[in-house]
Amino acid sequence: MLAGKGFFITDLTACEQGNPVAIARPAVRAGLSHGVIQVAEEGAARNVGLLPAAVRVLRDQGVTVWGWQFVTGDQPLDEARQAVEQLRAAPLEGLVICAEDAYKLPGKDSAARLYLSELRAVFPDLPLAFSSYRFPSYHPQIPWETFLAFCDYNMPKVYWAGAHNPQTQLTRSYNEFAALRPVRPLIPVGPAYPLGSWRPTPQEVLAFLDTAQNLQLNAVNFWHWDVAGGDAFADVWRVIADYAWRASSAADDLMQRYFTALNRRDLSAIEVLYAGRGVHVTPRRTVAGRQAIAAWYADLLGSLPAEAQFELLNYRGASGVRYFAWDIVAPPVAMTPSPPVDESLVRQGYQRLFQGVYYKKAFVRAPREHIVHIVRVDLNAPGVQLVVTPREGLGTTTSAFLERYGLQLAVNGDEWMTPQQPKGLAASEGDIYAPASLEPTMYISQDNRVQIGGPPPARIWNAISGSHTLVRDGKVNGKLLTCRKPEYCNILAPHTAVGLTADGQLLLVVVEGLPLALRRALSLKELAYLMASLGARQAISLDGGGSSTLVTESAGRGRVRNMPTDGQERVVANHLGVRAQLIATPDRSVLMEGEDTIGVKGGKIVYHFSLMNPLPRPA
Repeated sequence: MLAGKGFFITDLTACEQGNPVAIARPAVRAGLSHGVIQVAEEGAARNVGLLPAAVRVLRDQGVTVWGWQFVTGDQPLDEARQAVEQLRAAPLEGLVICAEDAYKLPGKDSAARLYLSELRAVFPDLPLAFSSYRFPSYHPQIPWETFLAFCDYNMPKVYWAGAHNPQTQLTRSYNEFAALRPVRPLIPVGPAYPLGSWRPTPQEVLAFLDTAQNLQLNAVNFWHWDVAGGDAFADVWRVIADYAWRASSAADDLMQRYFTALNRRDLSAIEVLYAGRGVHVTPRRTVAGRQAIAAWYADLLGSLPAEAQFELLNYRGASGVRYFAWDIVAPPVAMTPSPPVDESLVRQGYQRLFQGVYYKKAFVRAPREHIVHIVRVDLNAPGVQLVVTPREGLGTTTSAFLERYGLQLAVNGDEWMTPQQPKGLAASEGDIYAPASLEPTMYISQDNRVQIGGPPPARIWNAISGSHTLVRDGKVNGKLLTCRKPEYCNILAPHTAVGLTADGQLLLVVVEGLPLALRRALSLKELAYLMASLGARQAISLDGGGSSTLVTESAGRGRVRNMPTDGQERVVANHLGVRAQLIATPDRSVLMEGEDTIGVKGGKIVYHFSLMNPLPRPA
């Protein structure tokens, strides 16, 4: 999460004559947490030669460095490739995508998807931000939803040019984007440059900073150092440099405390999370005041089994507002299923979701705290069938794939150049729609026999490929141990992997970081060790990062088990699914589920909207 004050830079030579050390000194003195340097515009590279040194020096001084690119969408693939080239040349920690009038033209939504898909294919986990106009209501032609769906942050240019009301304009911008979907954390860009005869005053810039703090935004940026660093704007620079930015982490800490208190049934701990005049709106009634809210929770908790647990399913934040999804699950129930359950799986803590399909979610502390979702599929169980996305189903979310083909479980598939073109060999029921490549492949015969790696069978029925071989003959792939490409094998990220055990069980694994640090999961080498420890004789990684998704069927709909880093499911090229027979009584049942919005101010919940859906209890 970006936090603090930052400046955009257009031309490094216009900032301290391009001397990286000279740039770093005022950046540190001004307390800047980050800088954003232009890398490309309309397919042409910017700051070539100067960029790597500037990034290294600033990072050594504790200043995070992102890049920014102005795009028009006229040549989206060229623009994406130019950004990729610059990102590979310098160790930038994120990219801001700036788009304005050119993206109002018809057909530019497709251009945005093509550009972003190409970028994400190479850098699936790189933090991205979208920067455009301050009021989306003024510019409805901009493909806001498309850009924000691929990005992690929203950086609108809140320029009050020709006016003198930064508080009003920033507050309006904040409110308009809070109503736009998908919501992304807001990091506004304020003006530190003139426009004609107009220029922002030091008092206005101070008011802009104060308003951002009052809205509990995590960070602000200013446009741009090229001008603000000169003598003519020394008074504006001084205001920004002297401003003591206060970190805003109360909402994230509150979320952790909230779910801990719920699962401990600690009413007093729940009550103190709310402001004295806080309001909780539920589908049935509105509750106002701490004591009334605590009484409402007492009724809710009293209606649940003592062992029932609240689980956080999805979480995203935007300044002082938090959106999250949750459910309440009952403990496993005693049952005598037919056919018999493999008792060793039950002893290991797996839930039996469907005939032959077992699931476990584990919180792991080493090598760092992360979450592992493990699925074991008994390929010999009656009714179990593996499915690879058919040609006509390419380019959808994993949930949509599961629902369209009547499956019980699904994960995302191979990496992709576009949502219609997987990178490696792919086939569905004998239709080979992506040719062979150097990527490792899993082959699935018509009678459900699985082969991971090795030469292709004489007849290819179903096939899906992945990015790396993780385990070969029960041993971690030696190439991951030597790690000649650290940009691949050492980066921490969510991952999806598939493996095959010695006794013929299929392993499907998704790893993710904790809810507030989803990207800090495992490296490829650590993932390989995990797969080997689970008993995989052969294993490969599928697509990872924001594409990693595990979905199970619930009442005919897809339920996402992990938390995608985009805040929602990503459209991916292809998928791997499991069709299985339902069981009469699930091992555990979902008692209730909901989607909530909370507003936080001063570390307290001031308003709370709940959309709850009680589910039928098991017979």
